[in-house]
Amino acid sequence: MGSLLRAACPCGFETEVLLVGSGYRNHTMTLKAPAYCAGCKTIVVSEYQTKNKRCGTCREHLTFYNDPALQSHHNHDPKTPPVFRWRTDDSATEFVLSDILYLCPACRKKTMKFTDAGCWD
Repeated sequence: MGSLLRAACPCGFETEVLLVGSGYRNHTMTLKAPAYCAGCKTIVVSEYQTKNKRCGTCREHLTFYNDPALQSHHNHDPKTPPVFRWRTDDSATEFVLSDILYLCPACRKKTMKFTDAGCWD
């Protein structure tokens, strides 16, 4: 079962619901995750495990939000559970979005937060 996320920043930027993870039928092979597209200046959901991680709209290279360059750990409590965590069976890599601040595509400050908005099949 996948997760529903939202992202919002004090500058007014907000996303629609982001469908991340994967559904019941492909959870061992697929990992859809939020990524920053510098070309479109937005957040996209893309397949994390592909080799060619490019935006489907502008073809710019994507940076996934588990990249430390997009994160601010200021005042982070490591005991706080992550907002999103996913691991496929065929991958030793785990994708984690901690409950921290992230780069906002609109204002370009690390003031945006992801929040859990539920789950999907």
